Amino acid sequence: MIFYFILFILISIMLVFPKTSMIDLRTYIFLFILSLAFSVREYNVGTDTLNYINSYLYSSLDDSTVEIGYKIFVEILRYFNFNVSSFLFFVSFFSLIGLLFFYRENSNNYIITIILGFLFGYFFLNVNIFRQAISISFVAFSLLFYINKKWSIFIFFSILAFLFHKSSLIFIIPLFLIYLFKNKSILYISYFILSLGIVVFNDIFNSLIDEEKRYTNYITYSEGGGSSLIFFNVTLLSLFFIFGRANNFLVKYFSFGVFIGLPLLYLGVHPSGPLRLVYYFFWVSPVIISNIIFESFSKESRVFSYFILIFLSLIYFYFFVKSIGGLVDYKLGFMGVL
Repeated sequence: MIFYFILFILISIMLVFPKTSMIDLRTYIFLFILSLAFSVREYNVGTDTLNYINSYLYSSLDDSTVEIGYKIFVEILRYFNFNVSSFLFFVSFFSLIGLLFFYRENSNNYIITIILGFLFGYFFLNVNIFRQAISISFVAFSLLFYINKKWSIFIFFSILAFLFHKSSLIFIIPLFLIYLFKNKSILYISYFILSLGIVVFNDIFNSLIDEEKRYTNYITYSEGGGSSLIFFNVTLLSLFFIFGRANNFLVKYFSFGVFIGLPLLYLGVHPSGPLRLVYYFFWVSPVIISNIIFESFSKESRVFSYFILIFLSLIYFYFFVKSIGGLVDYKLGFMGVL
């Protein structure tokens, strides 16, 4: 646990440095530090780390359940004879870069957004879900170019995300519904109907999972798995509504994750299975929060608001780390448990 707080302090100090007129070096400093930290960890940090490492070292990658994008990614690294630490570095790098660029381009307070992204755990996804973490990063790029109406680049990154994890297609659904229903009330009603549909037609939902062999075990119901994650984001959504942001594009996008997460939680699905879909949407919350504070409070009030926000986020982060498999006993390759 100490390691994570050391990393948090180090990153916070780095982000205080002013950005240059030519390039925001803070983004790349943060990207390098976090990628390096994840690349030198021992192989038992993260529930799937050892499996992915064994696959990188020994597998022929002819498994039909592994997406072609990830196969190409691994083969390129193998071609250049990168070792395991380099493999972990590049996984971390590509899983973080999309989030960081999206945060930089859409936040009114980049520093606070980065800190919240760290404390909410969205920079730690690559420790347990390698392929999906990279896919989420590409989704972030897609959403960035969707907002800027650069359609060809949006399509490119959407395809790239799909090539790393098929589940990324779900991020298209709220974009379609937001475009279709301009009225926010009708939009949220459509989300609610979709939530009911997941519960009512859960047998069909399970049968679809059963056809995907790698997810068969995820049909098994989990006792309360993922409840803290869902309820935390339900609370955030309530606050977004209270601050009158229900019609904000990012809030609409974020809300979709809540509306699919609640029925999945009700059904008790495995937190490592279908419930992971919510990560395609929840990662935007740091931007929404920092923008609300920047736009709703005076300059003097913001400092106090940021202090309270970071303090509460640190508490959440502590319980987040304790609840995620393989994160608590972080070990560096040359040090003991931190």
